[in-house]
Amino acid sequence: MKLGMNIKKLREAKGYSQEIVAEKLGVSRQAVSKWENNISEPSTENLLNLSVLFNVEIDSLINGEKDDLVETLTEEKTVKMYYHNEIRTKTISYIILLIYFPLNVYFYNSGAYGEVFIELDFLGKMFFKDLLYDIPFIIIMVGLLIKFIKDIKNPDKTITLITKKDKTIGYLCFLIISLILIFINFKAPEFSSIAMFLGMFGLVFIVLFRAISELTKKELAIDG
Repeated sequence: MKLGMNIKKLREAKGYSQEIVAEKLGVSRQAVSKWENNISEPSTENLLNLSVLFNVEIDSLINGEKDDLVETLTEEKTVKMYYHNEIRTKTISYIILLIYFPLNVYFYNSGAYGEVFIELDFLGKMFFKDLLYDIPFIIIMVGLLIKFIKDIKNPDKTITLITKKDKTIGYLCFLIISLILIFINFKAPEFSSIAMFLGMFGLVFIVLFRAISELTKKELAIDG
């Protein structure tokens, strides 16, 4: 396979040890060694990081000839690349979202999202008194907890590039959720209140994630 050979050739041409590459990418030295020996392959995030670190295109990194790849190391880099700690970003977002949860329930019960057609019986009463009404909240809380635990255990997300593609996907998701809520509000007003309650979690998380990633982003420096 060319990928492992190309990673090793580029690393040596840069004068980097496996430890240095591992440190810059936020992975273990053993992971870099496995990539170079084709025992395992880097994740999509790490492929992006490698391409920036070595100043080559991803397609060239995977399929290019090693001699051609080394020549690209002398090219001038014109675009600044930024990265953020995705685990930290998601951790902060999840914590704020969990704090926001009871506030959202309060908004729902107070009628801030429109006429309440489905009684929640959540605040001011025993949580499991009316279990049928509480099931959606239990599912949300458990889902957030499982996702949170899964994300913080993923070492590949300690350094993640901030790309235009990711930003575009985030904005599109925000727009799609908003349009769905507007559609429900006009076409099925009897469900608009519960739709707003559920939809606000997605909207708030997207805003939090994008804001925190931008506020904590750092430029990915490529040392010669």
